[in-house]
Amino acid sequence: MGIGPGQFANYEGQSNVVFGGHGYYQEAHNVYTKVSSECGIPALFFFVAGLVSSYRLLNKTYKEARKRPDCTDIANTAFCIMLGMAGFLTAITFLNLAYYFYMPALGGLAIAVSRAGAEEICRRASGHPPPMWAPLPALNSHSTSRSGL
Repeated sequence: MGIGPGQFANYEGQSNVVFGGHGYYQEAHNVYTKVSSECGIPALFFFVAGLVSSYRLLNKTYKEARKRPDCTDIANTAFCIMLGMAGFLTAITFLNLAYYFYMPALGGLAIAVSRAGAEEICRRASGHPPPMWAPLPALNSHSTSRSGL
């Protein structure tokens, strides 16, 4: 089931000393080997499942928003977060960032954008007016009065 979170370097160094070698106390090669060796294969499964489910939430929101021309802002937001997530997945293949805040932050961001995007797409589809926090429409230069300046 693993040797415990954050214990890979300690275990690696002590086991080499026990076998008569020199302990190097090095970290695991990447996040996937670190999680599987420290927390076990079930933890690796849940770790990867969290990454996949976050990506799928964003992808679903992106596809729904692309179907509607008035939801390009939602589609762009979901796409940019998916792009950031792809960069993060590439980084953790080579770096050891297992227990930092990056993965929970991306997962939380994916959930927030997915829920807010679904609500906004549904609101725009029903024809309701924008909420009070929505930006005001741009005014053209002919409709503004400059007499007060």
